[in-house]
Amino acid sequence: RAVRRCRGLLSELGGAPPLAYDQRSDDAPVEQLWRLCASAPCGALDAQRLLEAADPTERVSMLIDLVKATADDVARLLASGGE
Repeated sequence: RAVRRCRGLLSELGGAPPLAYDQRSDDAPVEQLWRLCASAPCGALDAQRLLEAADPTERVSMLIDLVKATADDVARLLASGGE
């Protein structure tokens, strides 16, 4: 949900298309997590941190923190009129 919300907000600024729901129920949770990490709007350093996470639990926690912070920044920007 956090990645989808963030991508949706960014789409309002023209920064990224909304996240299409393409998660298949037969995908393993770890594969779904990798797909979400790949679609997360983050920079190269944050993407590398996600790749280096010790385990899926740490990776999903980092991913949620990253996209929530980005979504909060974008929401503030949108609230101020995008200036």
